[in-house]
Amino acid sequence: MSTHAYVSSLGSSQNRETSKIGSNSQITTMASVIARFITTRAHNNIQGADKM
Repeated sequence: MSTHAYVSSLGSSQNRETSKIGSNSQITTMASVIARFITTRAHNNIQGADKM
């Protein structure tokens, strides 16, 4: 299953299965934390390159 298909099915099933909101929000939180971590690392790498 491709990522796009997985995200599409996740979005459509989210409307029907409100009982899974707990696990879905946990996944969303993890994703945002990882995204913030990657963004911070990229920002630090750019700053390091500027100093060189």
